[in-house]
Amino acid sequence: MSTNSDASQLGSGCDRSAIDITWSCAAVILACVWKAVHPNVPPPDSDSRGSKRAFVLRRLYMTLWTILLPEVVVLRAATQWHETRRIAEAYKKQHPEDSIDIPLNTGARSSKDVAQPKYRSDESRNRPQWTNTHSFFLSMGGFVTIQSDGKRRTIRPEDLGVVVAEDSMETAPKLPWPMVEEDDIKEKRQGDTITKALVVWQTTWFVLQIIARGVEGLAVTELEIMTLAYGLLSAFLYGLWWNKPYDVQTPILVQAQLEEVDLHDSTPAREPLKVADFLHGIWIAQLDTIIFEGRFFHSDIPLFDGMVSAIFLITSATLFGAIHCIAWNFEFLTHIERLLWISSSLVVAATPCILTAGTIFTALVSPVLERFLHRVCFIAFTKGGDFIHHVALCVYCLARIILIVQPFVLLRDLSPSATQSISWTRFIPHV
Repeated sequence: MSTNSDASQLGSGCDRSAIDITWSCAAVILACVWKAVHPNVPPPDSDSRGSKRAFVLRRLYMTLWTILLPEVVVLRAATQWHETRRIAEAYKKQHPEDSIDIPLNTGARSSKDVAQPKYRSDESRNRPQWTNTHSFFLSMGGFVTIQSDGKRRTIRPEDLGVVVAEDSMETAPKLPWPMVEEDDIKEKRQGDTITKALVVWQTTWFVLQIIARGVEGLAVTELEIMTLAYGLLSAFLYGLWWNKPYDVQTPILVQAQLEEVDLHDSTPAREPLKVADFLHGIWIAQLDTIIFEGRFFHSDIPLFDGMVSAIFLITSATLFGAIHCIAWNFEFLTHIERLLWISSSLVVAATPCILTAGTIFTALVSPVLERFLHRVCFIAFTKGGDFIHHVALCVYCLARIILIVQPFVLLRDLSPSATQSISWTRFIPHV
């Protein structure tokens, strides 16, 4: 009996069905997305606080939108990551005594000749050290205080004197920085170490199976390619939200004397081109405030930080479509299905870059055109750009729907190679 015959017999005894593939991929997608999403702390007046049912529904809501539009969540995570950097910078600026250089050898010729370790002052030793966990907890609405009217208010970075825009006027902090131990914050998060490790292992095992099938020359289904794309975007979210507390349902009450002021006022930016205006052309930023509750996206984030967030957004959206392009040469039952897959993959991969380039071009050209063109012509130009923008958005959403639905439809008639299981004995040394 030939080797091919043996492999065929082995595969026939360990074949996988469409249901097996669907269950495996669905489990990986749901596990990745469920653990990758890190929700904010519910607002003080939220009805979901303390309700297990409301908490589960909130998680399902965010998970569903992450599956449908993962770029929105990547933008949200990147924006929050940059916000935590600004919070940390503001804390260091307001508390320089937390890092004071004290030379070990006063007789040294120059401070550059000796490596000078940093010591915390006596005053700063008596208070908890500010960490990345604190910055994320503040950004996610984890600290609340009570105003003189008895109402609880979420503490925002602006209330602590954090400048959210480079050209904003720096104001005095309305509140003192919350002095809370990092362990107190970590105690509020739900235990996720074991489950996160299991998700990482499950995803790694799935990727290894895809690689092994490629090495053996076995067919990979379009659904498995889609699952691979979700695994990549989940890795983006894991990296951006690595230090963010997970599933915190109750905030920490900070005792502070506070007059009845509006804690949600912020100093407007004086920057001509705000990042919100820039991301408006990428269209995804508009969906953030529609889909998710709470405050994540500042319209006056410094343009540099916003550009970096936009790069995360464009990269993740483009890679999501590019991974689907791997299946271009797969076997399709009909020519129309092949064209649908190829065109949808191209639309998802190329649209973010095209619209971003168009937005940058419009932002640069509009001031010049407004000066030299007749008002009617300029309005026609802007309205035409908006029309193209919305048409592209509709085409993009249609392509995304196709890439979600079509992989399941293509499971209706699997090739023999796609149903054959991996012969792991080829990869394991044995006698």
